Amino acid sequence: MNLAILKFTTMSCFLDQIKVAYVILLGFVVPVGMKWVSLYHGVAESQTFEMLTGTVGVSFVLTGLCLGVAGNSAVAGGKGGECLSLLFTRPLTRAEYVITKWVAIALTCGAITAAQNFMVAVLGSCFGEEWTLSLVLGQMLERFLDAGILSAAFMLTIFARNWLFQSTAIVLFYVWLVGQTLPPVSIAGPNMSGTDKVSLGATDLLLKTSQLVGDFILPTVHVYDAANAAVFPWGALFAYVSTLLLYLVGAIAITNKRDFFYGTN
Repeated sequence: MNLAILKFTTMSCFLDQIKVAYVILLGFVVPVGMKWVSLYHGVAESQTFEMLTGTVGVSFVLTGLCLGVAGNSAVAGGKGGECLSLLFTRPLTRAEYVITKWVAIALTCGAITAAQNFMVAVLGSCFGEEWTLSLVLGQMLERFLDAGILSAAFMLTIFARNWLFQSTAIVLFYVWLVGQTLPPVSIAGPNMSGTDKVSLGATDLLLKTSQLVGDFILPTVHVYDAANAAVFPWGALFAYVSTLLLYLVGAIAITNKRDFFYGTN
């Protein structure tokens, strides 16, 4: 990895005041505030809270961080932008460039969302909820895993120059996202017919499609469940690692050295 690119990529996550405000509001104020309200009033946590403190929350934070961070000339804000001129003691390879960018973004997003989960756990403990160290650490590690595969997928999409590939990736991402935010569909009574039946069928199809897309392009490992399972889910781990490597290798393969973006606007 190149330490200069690692440093400036990480810094670029926090130089834009709009991005910082977005991350603070969506990453901390909203979910932690919702947790406090539910605990204070003794009500059940909403699906929105569960969404913002899980994989979907990671994707929301990452979307803000990736604006102008991961990119090449396509996202640098003009030819050359206001890039920092860096001197290297040795040539910079495409793999070193892509891996360094990925590590910086994944660790930054993972740290933010893991800190959010930690704050939620501490707040819950203050109100009498039972949180074990293994559960908290499992959730925090899972946020880093989510950030790792999502940032790799985002970078591959950003670096790609084929509009069809980028459009397909965006559509699949939003199909997955919508499916994650919809409530579970239960099968209604046998007398259901007409518009309600069609609507229920369409929603059920969307949920199944979202699950299929998630299993295929964004596989995950539920750390706490895996650590406490009678049989470790090696299949899930293999799917995660292989998909992550596929994204990174693809990003390296399609990156052009002329598009290296060393600094930040």
